[in-house]
Amino acid sequence: IREHGSAISDISCSEEYCVSADDRGSFCVFDINSAEPSGGHNLMSKRLFINAEVGFPCTSIAVHGEVFVAAFSSGHLRYYDLSTGDLCVEVAAHSRCITAVALNADASIISTVSEDCVLSVWTLPESPADGDQVELIFTDHVEDRQLTGVTFLVDGHGERKMVASSYDTDTLDVWNEVPSFR
Repeated sequence: IREHGSAISDISCSEEYCVSADDRGSFCVFDINSAEPSGGHNLMSKRLFINAEVGFPCTSIAVHGEVFVAAFSSGHLRYYDLSTGDLCVEVAAHSRCITAVALNADASIISTVSEDCVLSVWTLPESPADGDQVELIFTDHVEDRQLTGVTFLVDGHGERKMVASSYDTDTLDVWNEVPSFR
C-alpha cells in the first residue's frame, strides 16, 4: 500500500479500521472489511487520508470505537474522528517526545509514556462527540528512566496491571493498581 508521502511510523487496527501514521504526522484510514484478494495477499481500500502534517512525527497510535488517538514527538496527544478525519481534541500531554501509547479498550483508557520519564493514564472518548471529556486520571514520574514502551495486562490472578519498558535497562516497571477501570 503506497499512500504516505514519507516513512510510516506506526499502525493500529480495530475490527473495522486500520490506521497508519507517518513521520510528517499524517494518517491513512483503511476499511478492513473492504479487503480484496490480490496476488496472495489482500489490499484494503483507503477510506480517508488525513493530511495533518503538524511538523512533528507521529510516534504511536491507537484505534478505539469511532476515534483514534495519535501521539507525537512534540509531547501532544491528538484525538481524531475516524469517519471524517476531524481533530476532536488536542492535549499537551508530555514535555518531551511521547514514545508509546497503550490502549485498554475494556476500560476506555490509554496510557502514554515519554522521554520526560512520565507515565500517564487518560480517559479515551468512545465517540467524537465525547472529545472534550479527555481527562488525565493518573501520572507517575519514574526517576532516571527514559520510558520507551507501555502495555496493560491481566495477570494469572485476574489483577490488572500496567508495565513499562525503559531505554538501556534490563528490567520492567510494573504498576499493580491501574486507575479508573470502568
